[in-house]
Amino acid sequence: MNRPRRPFLIGGREIVITVSLGIAFYPDDGEEQETLPRNAEKAMYRAKQEGKSTFRYYR
Repeated sequence: MNRPRRPFLIGGREIVITVSLGIAFYPDDGEEQETLPRNAEKAMYRAKQEGKSTFRYYR
């Protein structure tokens, strides 16, 4: 669901914030302390490549 991005003012500048999110689930996507965040990061970069302001699962 993409909502319109409404800008807001900070210090006289118009700012728009977007979010790209990568999701990884324990234990399916990583059991080690380092693996799970790394896989979530991979999913986040895939979300950014596919259009930004969205989310992707690691799987």
